[in-house]
Amino acid sequence: MIASVEKKQEEAKGNALILDTNVLVRDPEAVRSLMNNGENDVYLGMGVLAELNGLKSRQDIGRDVRKAIRIISELRRENNPNLIFNDTPKWLKKSWLDRKQVDHQILAVTRRVLEDNRKENNYKKIKLISADEMVLIWAMELFRHDKEVEVENYYRDERKIINHLEPKKLQCDWSQVENGKISFDKFSSSEEVETIGGNEGVVLSCEYNGGTRECLAIKKDKYFQKINWKISAANIKPQSLNGEDKNFSQYLALSQLLDPDIRAVFLLGGAGTGKTLLSLAAAIEQKKYYKNIIVTRPMVPLEGKDVVGFLPGSSKEKIDPYLLPIYQNIDFIKEQNSEVVKSKIQTMFDEEKIIILLLSFIRGASFNRTFFIVDEAQNLTPHQIRTILTRMGKDSKVVFTGDLNQIDQPFLTARSSGLNYAANSLRNGPMIGVTTFGKTVRSELVKYVMENM
Repeated sequence: MIASVEKKQEEAKGNALILDTNVLVRDPEAVRSLMNNGENDVYLGMGVLAELNGLKSRQDIGRDVRKAIRIISELRRENNPNLIFNDTPKWLKKSWLDRKQVDHQILAVTRRVLEDNRKENNYKKIKLISADEMVLIWAMELFRHDKEVEVENYYRDERKIINHLEPKKLQCDWSQVENGKISFDKFSSSEEVETIGGNEGVVLSCEYNGGTRECLAIKKDKYFQKINWKISAANIKPQSLNGEDKNFSQYLALSQLLDPDIRAVFLLGGAGTGKTLLSLAAAIEQKKYYKNIIVTRPMVPLEGKDVVGFLPGSSKEKIDPYLLPIYQNIDFIKEQNSEVVKSKIQTMFDEEKIIILLLSFIRGASFNRTFFIVDEAQNLTPHQIRTILTRMGKDSKVVFTGDLNQIDQPFLTARSSGLNYAANSLRNGPMIGVTTFGKTVRSELVKYVMENM
């Protein structure tokens, strides 16, 4: 066994944590955080290190992998006693174990640590931590009789899933509305008002001329700001599938997208709910306030293999298929406008005021006076979204759109998706807008599929 320093014989001090590769991909800082200020030892099998090395050039996750490698290297140079490399896994005579598979090597490393601990009694618990459900199943089966071993999913970057909820309805007196604003003390249900977070939407049911009228409002500081039913951007208006009912989510989203005080917007919802279209329309509508508009999406390689470099054609020809949905939305916006506006949008492309590219092409830049849209953000890790947010410079706005039911990364779930993590962690802040969508506007077929599958 190779260790960063020779382990001392001592009383059980904490836990031994054996990490799967996917934990480090999802959270490059996991090694440091799991050590918990020296309480726990982190074990890395040589197969995990080899797997990290093979992933460091991937377009989608390479930067995170390289950061994880840097942190491991720093700890190794520091001779950190809590980092231990294991090159002597303990194999059992199980026909289904394959010594060439890294996942199986991790199981064998766990067995080695368990047997060593029974001799030395250094740890309270042996914990195998993975974000791979199959590894967890294998481990639970293999160690079902070993009480010292616990099998855990990686929870540090998980949050409760943000599901779509219809906006709350509050009663108010329309005569008390002043300049589209209604202060909290005007409401008969003040306790309900306190449960509504910043920049969240509500439906106000107001008494008016002996009857009742409804309006949508957004919570701002100590008042509600009425959202105009005629709100639009680049001639794109909130819409519903049948054209009859009001699509409250689209009204709220457009209000957040057009609000200069909201600097980061998270739009979560299923297929055809209008997330990307509204974001693009809002960007074009506000083009005079921004130096440029950048629209991007992560590239998730097919079956985990980066094949872009092998595709024929120029770099633009290689990546355009991944960006086709964005171009389609731009074309739809053009169709809704006059020839003059179409020409202006095309000029923005020609002058690179609108830039559409894959997220992996964004290299450590800072973005000032930029309207930055990240589509398909459900495939990003919390660390990746945090990195994007910290790149936003002065007078910039960033929008993340995604569907938590369409995650393509094998090491992410709806709970650990960076989109879900960030929206949960930041929502209700004064500069943050979060909208969830529940209604598709694409077609009756899509609506039926979403409701029944």
